Amino acid sequence: MDKIELTEKQTQWLVRHFKHTKNADIAARLGICARTLNRVAKKLGLEKTPQFMRKCRAENRIKAVAAIAAEPPEKRQQRREQVLRNGMKSRFKKGENRIWQLSAERQAEIQRKRAETWKKTRAMEISRVSLGLEQKTNFRLPKEFDQDKNKVLISRRYILRAKGYVIKRGSMAVYITPETVRSEEMERSAAKIGFVFRQV
Repeated sequence: MDKIELTEKQTQWLVRHFKHTKNADIAARLGICARTLNRVAKKLGLEKTPQFMRKCRAENRIKAVAAIAAEPPEKRQQRREQVLRNGMKSRFKKGENRIWQLSAERQAEIQRKRAETWKKTRAMEISRVSLGLEQKTNFRLPKEFDQDKNKVLISRRYILRAKGYVIKRGSMAVYITPETVRSEEMERSAAKIGFVFRQV
């Protein structure tokens, strides 16, 4: 089925009147359905003015009040009771949130899960930074996880291993083996930034 396209004259009228005219009135005037109107308006980038939207909301409130007032007294009483019955369950005092309405056991479970997630995320972030990667969260990490310093440590570990020094992952202990090609200057420089050399 082919899409309905407006004529140039219809398009010009739409552009002039869309921002302050109800969609139902526009659709009736142009002889198109609401779906076609929304498609064309979106394509043209048309929007209602804030003043018109406020006017429509005010009219809807007046209509709603009038409709409720026209209801029989029994139905209005039922509506009022229903609002009070359902509303009290979701109404909060200032400073409260929905979790406070749960049982103590459920609250404790939620807090436990939050703590586990927090610890897991923080541990993953520490692992990232310790490998010299950029920090992705706002966690306050220990001073030893300074990013610039860790990049230096990782680079120095790589150089030491290339010379035959044995270093465990994430450790500051450097072991000297018979296969190590020792360098006094390299060991002195590494010791200044915290590496500890040990003879195997």
